[in-house]
Amino acid sequence: MKGGSITNVQMGIDMAGSGTLTVEDGTRIEFKGTHGVKVGGSVTSATLTGVMIRGDGKGMGVYAGAGNLTVKGGSITNVLTGIDMSGSGTLTVSGTEIQFKNGHGVRVGEKVTSATLTNVQIKGTDGKGMGVHAEGGNLTVKGGSITNVLTGIDMSGSGTLKVEDGTKIEFKGTHGIGVWGDVTVSLTGTKIMGEGNGSDGSSTGIGVIMAGKTMTMDKVDISGVAMGVYAGSGKLVIREGTTINFAKTYGVKVGASVTSTELTRVTIVGEGKGTGVYAGGKTMMITGGSITNVQMGIDMAGSGTLKVEDGTRISFKGTHGIGVWGGTATAELTEVTIKGEGKDKGIGVIMAGSSGTMKDVRISGVGMGVEVKAGNLTITGGEIKEVQTGIAMMGDGKLTVEDNTTISFTRGYGVKVGGMVTSAQLTKVTITGTDGKGKGVYAKGGTVMVSGGWIRGVQTGIDMSGSGTLTVKDGTVITVTENGYGVGVWGGTATAELTEVTIKGEGEGKGTGVYAEGGNLTVKGGWIREVEKGIVMIGDGMLMVKDNTTIHFTRGYGVYVGGGATSTELKDVQIKGEKSGYGVYAGGKEG
Repeated sequence: MKGGSITNVQMGIDMAGSGTLTVEDGTRIEFKGTHGVKVGGSVTSATLTGVMIRGDGKGMGVYAGAGNLTVKGGSITNVLTGIDMSGSGTLTVSGTEIQFKNGHGVRVGEKVTSATLTNVQIKGTDGKGMGVHAEGGNLTVKGGSITNVLTGIDMSGSGTLKVEDGTKIEFKGTHGIGVWGDVTVSLTGTKIMGEGNGSDGSSTGIGVIMAGKTMTMDKVDISGVAMGVYAGSGKLVIREGTTINFAKTYGVKVGASVTSTELTRVTIVGEGKGTGVYAGGKTMMITGGSITNVQMGIDMAGSGTLKVEDGTRISFKGTHGIGVWGGTATAELTEVTIKGEGKDKGIGVIMAGSSGTMKDVRISGVGMGVEVKAGNLTITGGEIKEVQTGIAMMGDGKLTVEDNTTISFTRGYGVKVGGMVTSAQLTKVTITGTDGKGKGVYAKGGTVMVSGGWIRGVQTGIDMSGSGTLTVKDGTVITVTENGYGVGVWGGTATAELTEVTIKGEGEGKGTGVYAEGGNLTVKGGWIREVEKGIVMIGDGMLMVKDNTTIHFTRGYGVYVGGGATSTELKDVQIKGEKSGYGVYAGGKEG
């Protein structure tokens, strides 16, 4: 049929027999019943070119029960469903405008081999209905738009879904794209917009729901949503150029059944709420990109592995930048920058899994840099600054900090070690107090070793209490402010050994080099200077100072031993005062 019109009918064209159907050259069909064009199961092919089909708000624009259906240009308007392809065959639609009410713009049945929509404009009415619904086969959407709908594209069953070439989806309901079943998905250059503007909290819905086999997103733009992407199963890959703006819950949320997730140079922006990335699957790899203006940056739960690397930037306003939860979860952070809002609140990294590593990680503007609730942690290089406490190691694991890691803190602690910790080892670490207060290292127990490095600008260099063992060696330098002390040992069973350590007081020399209240203390070599008291040993314990240890003090004592000390031995010790004070004062049991 070429040109002409069919109007004021219940059904425009009904092709029930075998053969082919061709309608072209601007043919106009206006119907009031069930179908504008209906193609039966025996038809080989149907081609509609430049055809204009209009209903009365009910019925179906085009229905194909079998064969191949091609729709070029033209329009289908004021219908319940635009195109319904339910039989076997292929569907090709290009340059067509479809306007529908409450049903579907395009519906593709499970027997359809493939469906391709190119530069098709699909418009819902009053934000109702579904733009495209596919129950299987291979669906490709190239360019065009799906607007004013409840949901954009839904696909289930098995097959592939491709949405590419700048396709734009604007939805008002639960999701822009949803995939279920054994479906492989590729989204390239797609723009998905919910109806919210973010700033007023009106954003609802999820940009993309993936419960299929594999989803790859490349240069996708998602905005105006409560959640950007939710993956419930399969494998998720989000590539460079993708931007996710979300308002409430998650930028990307990954469920426990997801086998792996990869985010490469993805930009995730919140509205000061929610979590940038939630990982509940087996592996999560984040390479580069940024997560900003969120309450929490990344959360990893369960038994999976989290890797964040290559310059990833996280800026958060709430409780933490990265959190790892679950007894068997692990984390590897490399070249990551984490920044809080600078109000002495929040934690840069929380580790509560089995193990974690941090290499060249930079943390700033938080109350605490790193908190380890469980498991082992190794920190190599990097910087923690603008915090009250640098690292708090709790639980019963092992802490290793090495290779010129720097920690700058105010009022609290550089490194805090809990009583159940197995061991803490600091090698070539620089710890700086910014206000002359606080403690460089504070340990309640376990085995603590400080090798090399510098502790400065603090009131107390190292505090060791409980039943632990402290070793400080290899040229460690400790500088304390006025009235402070370099090393303090507390508790009847704590032991400390200092080898080739330099302890220096600041101000007018009113501090103490080493103060031991119980436990055993050994000092080998090194230099204690510009302090009021060099070494003070009180309580029940043993003191040994030897190997050319040098003590320079002002006014007070070079070595002071209280009456409760079990034994005292000084061998090859150099003690120098400033024309006042006592070189050695011994009130112990044996000396």
